[in-house]
Amino acid sequence: MEWMLDIQLGRRNLSPIQRIAVAEKYRPIYERQALLNKSLNGGDKKSESKNSTTPIPKENKIDVRAKLAKTAGVSTDTYSKGKKDSGF
Repeated sequence: MEWMLDIQLGRRNLSPIQRIAVAEKYRPIYERQALLNKSLNGGDKKSESKNSTTPIPKENKIDVRAKLAKTAGVSTDTYSKGKKDSGF
């Protein structure tokens, strides 16, 4: 599936909105990675005790929107606007 999406993003004739639509298919992958990092760090805020607030190292943090924007080849602002305009 990822290979197919990479091929679609490699096409030069896709508009930014089309690239965002293809990149949105990566969202579950990036969200799983972010959730895994969060759980390795001590869980979510509901179950987190005050003593287990070890910060995640900056290189391990995952900003899902930023990764999707990079995958689509657009800025994070353009990604947000394109996602909003196209109804994803």
